[in-house]
Amino acid sequence: MNIFPSQEDSTRKFSLWCNEKLHEFPADTFTRVSKKCAALVKANDYQGTITHQVSDETFEAFSAACKLEPFKVTLNNAFELLELAQEWGIPSLETFVTNYIVSKGLKRRDIGDPLGSLIIHLEEEAEEPALVRDVKHIELIRQDIEGVAHMFNQYLTDERLSQVHPEVLFKIMMQAEEHHINQQLLIDFVMKLLETEPEKAVPLCLRIDFDLLTDSQVEEIFQCREIYEESMGYFIAFSMSAIRNKQQHNLAETEQRYLKEMQEIREIIIKDRAGALSKVTEEFEAKMKELNELADNQEDQIKELKQLRDEQQKLLDEEDERFDKEAHRFEKEMIRQKDYLDQMQMAVNERKHRVVEKVKEGCQPIIDDASNRIKETMEEDAKRREQVKSGLNQLMRRLQKAQDVEKARITEIDQEIDLIHNRIVDSFSAVAAKIVRDQYKYNSFLRDIDSRFEIFRAEPKIWDLDADKVEEQEKIIQEFESKLRKTCPINVNHQIKTSIEIFEKMANALSGNKFNNAA
Repeated sequence: MNIFPSQEDSTRKFSLWCNEKLHEFPADTFTRVSKKCAALVKANDYQGTITHQVSDETFEAFSAACKLEPFKVTLNNAFELLELAQEWGIPSLETFVTNYIVSKGLKRRDIGDPLGSLIIHLEEEAEEPALVRDVKHIELIRQDIEGVAHMFNQYLTDERLSQVHPEVLFKIMMQAEEHHINQQLLIDFVMKLLETEPEKAVPLCLRIDFDLLTDSQVEEIFQCREIYEESMGYFIAFSMSAIRNKQQHNLAETEQRYLKEMQEIREIIIKDRAGALSKVTEEFEAKMKELNELADNQEDQIKELKQLRDEQQKLLDEEDERFDKEAHRFEKEMIRQKDYLDQMQMAVNERKHRVVEKVKEGCQPIIDDASNRIKETMEEDAKRREQVKSGLNQLMRRLQKAQDVEKARITEIDQEIDLIHNRIVDSFSAVAAKIVRDQYKYNSFLRDIDSRFEIFRAEPKIWDLDADKVEEQEKIIQEFESKLRKTCPINVNHQIKTSIEIFEKMANALSGNKFNNAA
């Protein structure tokens, strides 16, 4: 029972995988032309797969035919198109291509004649019985049987097939069933062989579909003497045919049931995925809002820090200007002091000269007194000069120290601004990486994600982000999600137990219906 109501066939698409690509067909049109598609859609399965490689020209013609559009059959795609028509049960296409092949007299590419090779090897074995134990000869016989089995439908119309020994012929047909035997050709071959060599036809009766036989053909088989002489072969064949048909019918019912259950599970998964995606989107939007608010707050803080830096710079400029004024004033004072000292020195020298003159006059006491006074004056002048220099140097050192402190404060503020800017860039890079990752998270196998960071290299830049920075943040997110999945793993045992209980209930229900029908 479907959990969700299905759409009308006129709007549904049938998905067909071929050559590792997904192709879509209108479901209503495809089911009208293809028996296999009709069976899948009947089981509520709108997907199919062509497991072997098909040329682009052939698939293009096949696709057009399935959509009831004009298509072109060529010498290159005729046989491959015929095989696709047989595989998907499209009688109209099969008839059209067969008529084209017959009208053009086309033949399949020469892949050898395994039937002729088999007949030759069997004749050699009959002439030389020792070959039965020859390993190389046994391998050649096995290869010939496989080759004939692969082309069995083609050889059913070949007169040489009736020359093969019954046991070998039966082995060929057993292997040929893997490649889909054309039952009508097989029936024609068996009935013809029943007239000429009935002992060979009897084993083949075990593998024909008796439902396709006409009443006259059934009567002919029933009247054949060899059927009774070879261990009641007719009844064995009829019984085995009935068993096979029954098993095929049961297998088809089981397959349809499982396909239906798989479709229901697929729809449940789609619903759960949509819910999870909606939840993730809401969480993402909330996180984006939070990050935007954080970015706005940090922008305000940056403005305040820039204003503080400007104010500090202004104070520092005023302090430098004041320092320059004081230095200029002290420099003028030093020049004045120097001039004063020079004047004092000149006065001292003049006094000294006068003292010398007085000494020359013979006033030794006066000379001694003057010398002492000169000495005292020079010492006092030197002391005063040292005091002036010491006071000036101390003031200059204090001003220089204050200037260094202000410069260090400005450097710290610049570093803090750079740190905040880097954090903002990391935040926006993380947001961008999360956006890119969420976009291809559920369908990465359908996308080419190798160039997903190219949008961050194009101009204009998104949020002025660098592609390498976004890729680095994505690795951090992947590591975070990996640790989260390890911390909170999926309860696989619970899921398996639940699935087994559901399958058991459905199996019991189906078994009960079957027994009621049988009763």
